[in-house]
Amino acid sequence: MPATMPDPEITPHLTAAQGFARLMLHRAQDLDAGLGDLGGPDPITGLHKARVALRRLTTCLDLFAPLLRDHAREVLRARAKACFRLMGRQRDADVYLTRWAKDDERARLTRKGAELRAATRRRLGQAGAPGLAAEIRKDLAKGRLLGRRKSRVARQKLPLAGFAARALTPVWAACIGHGSSLVPLTPKARHGLRKDLKSLRYALEFFEPVLRGERVEPLLADLRHLQDLLGELNDLDQAQKRRSDLLAKDQGLAAQAGMVLAQAEALWQAVGVAGPAWGS
Repeated sequence: MPATMPDPEITPHLTAAQGFARLMLHRAQDLDAGLGDLGGPDPITGLHKARVALRRLTTCLDLFAPLLRDHAREVLRARAKACFRLMGRQRDADVYLTRWAKDDERARLTRKGAELRAATRRRLGQAGAPGLAAEIRKDLAKGRLLGRRKSRVARQKLPLAGFAARALTPVWAACIGHGSSLVPLTPKARHGLRKDLKSLRYALEFFEPVLRGERVEPLLADLRHLQDLLGELNDLDQAQKRRSDLLAKDQGLAAQAGMVLAQAEALWQAVGVAGPAWGS
C-alpha cells in the first residue's frame, strides 16, 4: 500500500483540542470512503480501507484520552471496535482466497466469500456503521467528546507539539515491552506486537507535521515495512491453520515464514537500537 500522507491542516500552532478535532474529522472522512467502497467494484480494497479507517479512529481516541470524556470515548471506541471485528472473517477469507487457495477449492471459496460479504454488510448496517462518521461530526460540532474537568480542559489548551511528545511515550513503551527479539514470540504474541506497532505508526503519521526529530520519516518507513512483514507472518500462520487437515504442515509455507521472520527480526533490532525519533 502507498505511504499515508500526513493529515492536512495539522500545524504547530494548534492546541491539543484543535488537533484532535481536525484529526477526527479526517478519520470520519476516511471511514465514509471505506464503507462506501464495500459494495463497489473492488470490495476487497474497500474492506481494507474501512478497517484501516476504524483502526486509525480508535488510535486517535486512545492518544487523546487525557482530553476526553471517559464515557463518550469508551462508547465511540466500542462501536468502532465492534465494526472492525465484524470485518475480520471477511478479511481472512479474502487473503486466503487470493493468495493460497488451491484450484479445486477456489470455486467453493468464492461462493462462500460472496455469501460472507453480503452477511458482513448486513451486520455492519445493523451495528450502525453507515451512520458512524456522521455521528462523529455531530459530536465534534457540539463538543460532546471533550472532557470538562479542570485537568482535562488544561490539557486541551496545550500546544499540540508538546502533547504529541507526551502521548507517544506510552505507545513506544508498549511496543518495546514485547521484548528485544521476535524469535521467541508465539504467533499470537507477534500479532499483538503488530497491533501496537500500528498504533505507533498511526500516531507518528498524525503528529509528524508538529514533531521535531531527524528520524521521524525513517522510523515511519521502518514501521511500515515491519508491519508488512509481521502481517505476512500472520497470514502465513492462518494459511497453515486452514490446511490443518493435511498430514503435515505445508513445507513451502513454513520455509517462507522462516525467511520473513528473519527479515522482521533484523528490522526490529534496528528499530530498537535507534530508539524514539522525536524530542524537544
